[in-house]
Amino acid sequence: MISHSHMLAGLVQLGIDGVIDKRDGLDCLPMAVSVTAAGRCYLSPTVKEAVTRFPDTTPARAGVLSRREWEVFRLYASGLLVDEIAERFGRSSKTIATQKCSGMRKLGLESDTDVIEYM
Repeated sequence: MISHSHMLAGLVQLGIDGVIDKRDGLDCLPMAVSVTAAGRCYLSPTVKEAVTRFPDTTPARAGVLSRREWEVFRLYASGLLVDEIAERFGRSSKTIATQKCSGMRKLGLESDTDVIEYM
């Protein structure tokens, strides 16, 4: 479940066919199938509400992490500390912390909790 509005807006900008938020329930599924089969984009009510908060010019947030930023996020969300990730990659803790912060900025995440929820 993706609940970050920036991520959802980015997915729409990248051309995803449809998104159903699990909070909207399965009753959205038949409409989603019908709309996407007709070549249009379907957004469930909760997703539509989240996405409409951002103008079309909002930069896409999905798929913008570098390979290393993605690895740092994955390892951090799995429970490793920045120092442990740095040791694993043979880098300084400061470098790993910078990559983590850069990834957070790119995705519009503001806290470590946001990183873990995103992952």
